[in-house]
Amino acid sequence: MEKTLGHVPTKGDVKDEIVKVDSPIRAYLAGDLPDLVQGLFDRLHGGGELYLALYELTDPLLRQLIVEHAPNVHLILSNSSFDKTTKAWDTENDLARKKLHEVGLAEMHDRMFNNNGHIGHNKFAVYVDQRGQPQAVLSGSLNWTENGLCAQSNNSYVAGHPELATQFLQYWNDLRDDTGHFEEPQPSSAPARNVQGAQLRSANAGALPAVTLDAGALRLWRSPNTRQANKPSSNPALPPDLNEVYGFIRNARQAVFFAVFLPSVRGATSIVQEAIDMGRKDTNLLVYGAISSPMAMPNYISPQDRADGGDDDSSDAQDSHYQPSLFEESGVHIVRANALNSGDITGNFERELLSAGNAIIHDKILVIDPLSEDGCVVVTGSHNLGYKASYANDDNLVIVRRNPQLAQAYMVHVLDLYEHYRFRGVQAELKHEGKRPWSGFLHTDAGWQNPASIEAPSLAHYLG
Repeated sequence: MEKTLGHVPTKGDVKDEIVKVDSPIRAYLAGDLPDLVQGLFDRLHGGGELYLALYELTDPLLRQLIVEHAPNVHLILSNSSFDKTTKAWDTENDLARKKLHEVGLAEMHDRMFNNNGHIGHNKFAVYVDQRGQPQAVLSGSLNWTENGLCAQSNNSYVAGHPELATQFLQYWNDLRDDTGHFEEPQPSSAPARNVQGAQLRSANAGALPAVTLDAGALRLWRSPNTRQANKPSSNPALPPDLNEVYGFIRNARQAVFFAVFLPSVRGATSIVQEAIDMGRKDTNLLVYGAISSPMAMPNYISPQDRADGGDDDSSDAQDSHYQPSLFEESGVHIVRANALNSGDITGNFERELLSAGNAIIHDKILVIDPLSEDGCVVVTGSHNLGYKASYANDDNLVIVRRNPQLAQAYMVHVLDLYEHYRFRGVQAELKHEGKRPWSGFLHTDAGWQNPASIEAPSLAHYLG
């Protein structure tokens, strides 16, 4: 970027470049995700329709694709989040919403929750061919924004599977029908008390039939899928989708990997806490995770906790700005997204930008025993992998079993994030402790040859 721009890039430079469709910086940062989305629209040249259910829509290219194929696009667009500056809802989606109502879409439905308790968090698209048969679906963690494409870690998939596409299309129809009972906020930026109805929740609560893949099988879960519209503050019941997911975690034999944004505070009532609990029970189980928000770290201490004197893990009640970067306990290794700043640069590293927005790691990925032919599991989708999503959000997740090629690809992605941020996390912890920066992971003595170190469960042993 520095070579292209001619100077060290700032956050403003990044934000300016990623909205330019022809920018080489945008092309580099976005990778193959724009082509993946464009490929689904390209199918419309042979006829057919696209059914989209989206949370955020600000990216100029993705908006233009919808405009260019307007007569063949069916859109459910939910509201974006509350703007603390303007005190208004849906400021991010407002421009696209107004534009798309004018261009003649096949149909468009504004799914406006406009409250903090519930969001329409889906990011999926279903292609239906000219004969009216669902053929393919795109889903994953990618919000249709320039930040989602270029300034976050995300994962998406396209599945050319008619049975799965049919299940997603039914979900789209159920969301459209559920929107019918919503009150329309006046103006659209005003708060509202809309919430998903009982019929939608009931339809989502049952397990759908698993679909057979060329390798393995896949089950789609849709949310919300609980009777209660909000997660109780104490003793919440395990939602049906996470009940199946937790079952796989509890049966993990060798390793669990995950990458998440913010499933919950401290990872409680989410796959983060469940994976940690299993790692504590079975010290031979490897658990590796990468988290975006410091609030999701299991050793996070809130400002209120610190004001009350901290908790048992608090050793520095005076440092109210400290945010944990690492959590390591037995075979559990979790890192938080971090950047090198001017005070902790070492070697040939330079000062880094951490983000161009809110989320950094925006993936929603869980991988279990990826080297096992029969036991490997991948969980992914728009679902944040915590109770909140199952109780309160429009979301989807898929559970893929017995597909080792897919599982290993997702494991590599998680480890890519983990290894990238681990070094930076160590530097941040050393800086917090007032210690000198650290130059790497290699031992400078013969301690690595200690038999106990060689025999202990490790990622190197697991990967062979």
